[in-house]
Amino acid sequence: MKTALVKSVLLSTVCYLACAQTVTVQDGGWANSGIELVSFSSPQSNQLASAAVGPSLSAITPFLPYSFILRNRTTHQIAAYSALWTSVDLLGGVHNSSFVFVNPFTLGGPEAIAAGADRIVTPVPGLGYDPLPGTATLATIQNRVLTKFGGQRTVTVSLDAVVLEDGTLIGPDIRNAGPHIQGKLDAIRDVAMSVSTAIRGGADVAAIQHTLSQMSAAAAPKEAGLAAQQAAYSRSYGGHAKVGHCYIRRCWTSRV
Repeated sequence: MKTALVKSVLLSTVCYLACAQTVTVQDGGWANSGIELVSFSSPQSNQLASAAVGPSLSAITPFLPYSFILRNRTTHQIAAYSALWTSVDLLGGVHNSSFVFVNPFTLGGPEAIAAGADRIVTPVPGLGYDPLPGTATLATIQNRVLTKFGGQRTVTVSLDAVVLEDGTLIGPDIRNAGPHIQGKLDAIRDVAMSVSTAIRGGADVAAIQHTLSQMSAAAAPKEAGLAAQQAAYSRSYGGHAKVGHCYIRRCWTSRV
């Protein structure tokens, strides 16, 4: 068993260094829905990526072979999406990994993908649109991703599902992320409505914090479903409320 393991590791290392790997970004017919996927093998990818992330592009270059550019050509903001990576190893084993992005504030918040905007989707949630982590952390993440995909014979990257700001679900949703996404969006709306109602009623920050605390306490940490999502989001939003009434007013009243 130990000898077989050593051989497997050596074979994977040799292939990582010497074998040609096939990486494919599946189009999936998304253009018919107003969504365009651009792989980093495309001639236009560097220009689009530079425009999307600016100078930080060089820091995420090692991740780009396993990434794609999501171009939102719909007339709505994208509030959430699910991406899927399927790899086949040297022995023919199939491995799937995925992540779901849900805009953590409101449907129209700063991390939603605006109509006409582009987003780099990498195998690391947040990498490509959030501020970059420190150099040491980034190096650790890079090592993890290259270890995961580097020794694979093929890697297929696809966009599995997209949820627009009006709640429309687009895509095959192979991983059944739709209910998960919808639950988070429902929780966001419910918490947003509670905060917005408090603001319109003239409540101050302390009162809003009290409302959020009540929602947070409404569900035990292990409870499933909408109540648990509400509790998680109210805890998150409670932290933001501390920065002042004006911040809350900007974040909520125009987006609920």
